[in-house]
Amino acid sequence: MQLGQILDSQEGVSCVGEEVTFWLNVKDRDGRWIKRQIKALLYPVSAPEKTEVLRQAEQYLRTRAEWAEKDGKLPPIPAYIVSNEVDIRFLFAALQDIDDPGRPLVEVANYERFRVGLVDQTIDALTKAHAAFMASEYPEIVSATDMRKLEEQAKGK
Repeated sequence: MQLGQILDSQEGVSCVGEEVTFWLNVKDRDGRWIKRQIKALLYPVSAPEKTEVLRQAEQYLRTRAEWAEKDGKLPPIPAYIVSNEVDIRFLFAALQDIDDPGRPLVEVANYERFRVGLVDQTIDALTKAHAAFMASEYPEIVSATDMRKLEEQAKGK
């Protein structure tokens, strides 16, 4: 079967996200920080989406006063700043609403609040959870023999 036929087919296995729970800091009406527990689903981020994440991260940083164009020149952005923004943008792309998996958890209008509410530990934990999820959902190429063994194991034989 050719790729076009495969892509047009309605057959396949439903993509199911990985449920995660994490803390996000938000400001209350009085400007005090409070922690909110968030439940969401992690979903795969395709290679083209990852490229888009990189583009959006740089584009966002260039809107910040310290990294914006000055006198026709773009100031260099330190690698750790770019890396951190890419990590946050990646989570922005990967997290979906637990009650409606077809919707992103974070709307574009709430990106800044999401970004500011994350701590490094949460970013690290979610990034590791996503990597583990991807390793389990998309293992390296499996031989036909190994696939039969996995299917038999799943059937309980």
